[in-house]
Amino acid sequence: MICPVCSERLEGDGYSVVLHCPNVDADGYEPDANPVYCKEEHLQEEHA
Repeated sequence: MICPVCSERLEGDGYSVVLHCPNVDADGYEPDANPVYCKEEHLQEEHA
């Protein structure tokens, strides 16, 4: 899969590691959570 924000290839397998953009810190996400894209992390930082 590809990140729709930055076009990087997603890392992880969705079973033991959440599918995530390599520009995102995936720690704290459940392994079977929805894919995590870099835009989502930036939005979380802005609202923190």
